[in-house]
Amino acid sequence: MEELIKCGADVVYFLRNFAKIVTLEGGTVDFNLFEFQEELLDMFQKKDRIVILKARQMGISTVTAGYVTWKIIFESNQNVVIVATDRETAKELMDKVKKILNELPEWMRDTLNLTKLITNNDREIKLKNESKVIAAAKGEDAVRSKAINLLVIDEAAFISNSDKVWTAAQPTLSTGGDCIVLSTPNGVGGWFYDTYEGALLDSEHPEGNDFIPYELLWDKHPKRDEEWFRKTMKSLNNDKKKFAQEYGCSFEASGDTVASGEAIKKYKEEFITPPKYKRGYENNFWVWKDYDIRREYIMVADIARGDGDDFSTFWLIDLKNYEQVGGFKGQLETSLFSDTLMSVGYEYGECPIVVENNGVGHAVVQDLRRENYPNIWYSEKGTNRKVEPWKAEVRKGNRKEIVSGVVAGVSANAKTKPLWVDKFQQYVNNFKINIKDRRAIEEMQTYIWLNRKATAQKGKNDDFMSALGILAWILDENYKVMQNSTDAYINMIKGIKRSETKFSIGTPGMKKYNKDLDINGNKKKMPFLGVYRG
Repeated sequence: MEELIKCGADVVYFLRNFAKIVTLEGGTVDFNLFEFQEELLDMFQKKDRIVILKARQMGISTVTAGYVTWKIIFESNQNVVIVATDRETAKELMDKVKKILNELPEWMRDTLNLTKLITNNDREIKLKNESKVIAAAKGEDAVRSKAINLLVIDEAAFISNSDKVWTAAQPTLSTGGDCIVLSTPNGVGGWFYDTYEGALLDSEHPEGNDFIPYELLWDKHPKRDEEWFRKTMKSLNNDKKKFAQEYGCSFEASGDTVASGEAIKKYKEEFITPPKYKRGYENNFWVWKDYDIRREYIMVADIARGDGDDFSTFWLIDLKNYEQVGGFKGQLETSLFSDTLMSVGYEYGECPIVVENNGVGHAVVQDLRRENYPNIWYSEKGTNRKVEPWKAEVRKGNRKEIVSGVVAGVSANAKTKPLWVDKFQQYVNNFKINIKDRRAIEEMQTYIWLNRKATAQKGKNDDFMSALGILAWILDENYKVMQNSTDAYINMIKGIKRSETKFSIGTPGMKKYNKDLDINGNKKKMPFLGVYRG
């Protein structure tokens, strides 16, 4: 009885003295806890919300299984739910719990009525004290409408619906249930990333939460020293990124986002700024800079129906330095979105408006044509190469028609989309576009490769990213050439200035060769020589 009292009061004492686990090196062995594992178990007992960012193969799943086993043995009527990435992973966790139960001393099993379990299968273990463990793969349904005393979400970054699992569990957890979330990193973005980053903030912060964060790097393991590091790096072909992903707890180095993790992190830390003001429909048009008559601008839009989960978006960019001066993301009818585009377009010097014309985008393009907006973007069918507006339309009677082989806007298809994604990566990863919009970076965090296609994570959207891909392609195909031509022209002028012949008034032949001076030897007034863009 003295031993049982000690075990019930201290999970570390119980596991150290009576638990056995299976290891790859030695088979079934005593559970000799490391210092960091004891530290975690102490947190499990004292804190009700814990989120763990861990390196691989640190034994945390085993420690968690040990804590779950202790909880159901020494507390009655406990409902523990373990949510894992798939059925096999859930089974592995249940097997660890069973191993500890089955290897307990016979006297302890007899005294605690553990000799025969009420339920014992891959999905549920139930003891005679009415405590039970349920394992579920992506278990949104497993946590809904159930009284949960402890929720464990294992490898949460790899569970696509982990946000829904958490939401479904809230009603019961809010009445006193505990939650342990653990995972290796899987890219920037997603519920686990947001939860861990929010835990690092003060709970009063708008994006903070009530979780206690715990980072478990590779070097906390006492068996991992410099020699282990060298061998591991060698096995990874000295790939620092892979090491950071597997053992360095790096969100940026892990995952499969279309934009690099380093770029996303830098945009978040150095580029995002609050807008100067918000206006328009539901204040969804964010403005960083007002119109400047000395600048040129372009708008690129991606259109949604306005009644689903997608959003209509547009980018407003300064063509001189590719700086974002405005952005819109909202849900509204196509006719209202057309009005918004035209209003902003006129405000910013009748700037070009580029519309992705597939589906509902075609209706917006037609609205712009019907209202005679003067700077609609036209392109060749198939190639999307720009066609000047005056070449794109012909007048027939009282109306204008688009000439054969030309379309208003740009067309997305199997050929053009990969090109847009490629330019997206080039411009974003090299910071060629000064993105200031927090909404865009939030999308970027969940814009991933799935089956070799760039798309949004399940439950997220990529409307800003779609428009950004078109914008990057247009800038590269149309304005990069113009900028290069401008630079070459300026360098030519500088070269002429450096090489001009130097004469004084008294130099023989001055009047014949020096074109800067008039017939009387006075300096001519030269007309302003500008750069023509057209």
